[in-house]
Amino acid sequence: MEVARQLADSWINSVVKSETFEDDDVNIQLVLIEETGSGEDSFIERSRNYFSKQEGHLGEYFDVYDREIHNYFHYAKALTQSQLASIRREGDTTFGSGVVDPSLSDPLEAILIVRRNTTFARDQLGRKNRTWIIVVGIVGSLLSALVYFLILKRLIFSPVRKLRRVSERVQQGDLTARSTLETGDEFEELSDAFNKMLDQMATDQQQLQKMNESLDLKVEELAEVNVGLYESSRLKNEFIANVSHELRTPLNSIIGFAELLEGMSIKTEEDREKRVRYLRTILASGRSLLDMINDLLDMAKIESGRMEVNLEPTSISDLLEGLIGIMRPQARLVDVNLELEIETVVPTIQTDPGKLQQILYNYLSNAIKFAPAQSVVTISAQQVVQNDGTAAVQIEVQDHGCGIPEDMVEMVFEKFRQIDATHTREHSGTGLGLAICRELAELLHATLSVESTLGEGATFCVLLPEVFAPETLEPLMPE
Repeated sequence: MEVARQLADSWINSVVKSETFEDDDVNIQLVLIEETGSGEDSFIERSRNYFSKQEGHLGEYFDVYDREIHNYFHYAKALTQSQLASIRREGDTTFGSGVVDPSLSDPLEAILIVRRNTTFARDQLGRKNRTWIIVVGIVGSLLSALVYFLILKRLIFSPVRKLRRVSERVQQGDLTARSTLETGDEFEELSDAFNKMLDQMATDQQQLQKMNESLDLKVEELAEVNVGLYESSRLKNEFIANVSHELRTPLNSIIGFAELLEGMSIKTEEDREKRVRYLRTILASGRSLLDMINDLLDMAKIESGRMEVNLEPTSISDLLEGLIGIMRPQARLVDVNLELEIETVVPTIQTDPGKLQQILYNYLSNAIKFAPAQSVVTISAQQVVQNDGTAAVQIEVQDHGCGIPEDMVEMVFEKFRQIDATHTREHSGTGLGLAICRELAELLHATLSVESTLGEGATFCVLLPEVFAPETLEPLMPE
């Protein structure tokens, strides 16, 4: 329409040669109102009717195409009498000079019709351009979709997939998994926050694991302590029962025979023999009672830490000969022979002779107690070299009694332990003798051991260093 308007303005402002301008693509025609109404052109009639209704008869009217031919774009411009007079030139038309009195009305005089051929444009638009537009539109849509997909994949889908893979590893229990996103946007911030959360989870898990391990150790320690307390309680109950039985037996014997002696009259030689036998029984029961009390007192003194070591040069041969002389009467009562075997050269050692004699006394007492009648109990001494190269003296006491069961060998030196713990056992005792030997051996820096075969006897050994080396306490703080 703008092109048609410009063509109309150009025709009006130019020197008009003819009232009709024809070309292959453009046709300009000036139609007078008095010539319309014949019905030859429907567009002219529509434009005249349109302009007749407008105030002042001014304006323009257009139609996209001719309804009959369908090839032209029609444009109509209204021209009044004054406008038509101004564009007339003398010699061009049969009209006057074009001067109109302003006091008169200015009626619609003519219509300028501009027709433009639109077949070429329509054909181009309907064929090539439309095809290209469709192709360009499809290509543009595909490119847009591809770019959109790549943007989504790179900026959204890829980070989400990486975070999902990390979360799946964490879900499977791998707390070492970490996200390595470097997108520079909110996904990277989310990745950093996720990694910090995993670091905190790993730290918390390590702390929980350490706490669980500590709790497990505490539970194991408590279980061991509980078992130890239960075993200690059981052994102490057995010990109290055994001690009460052992103490009651010699006391009953002492009281009973003392009462017999109190009411006994000595008239014959047989009465004198009975009196002597009763006195011996009282003495034996008293010594047995004294030994048990001494064992209890020694153990209490050792556990309280009030047992002291008095070191002095000690001759092993002299100590063993004196001990044999003390124990020989006890051995004769049960028909057991004592033999002493000492090497030609046994050095003098530095130790506490009283505590060493007490260890060997307990060894010999047990050997005599468990040895069968008419058997031999042997005590021997020899010089040996220890694994660290230092010299030592080894003393052994061997018997041929009932022996010790294999499962009891490691426990004979424990407190309150006895092979036969029943009240009807054949041999009496508190079960503290060998435990006292172990405590005394630790004070003398000696080592105790035992070898035994059930039914063949046992050999108890004590290994003493020739020179007593005092213990050096380590400093609490390093220098």
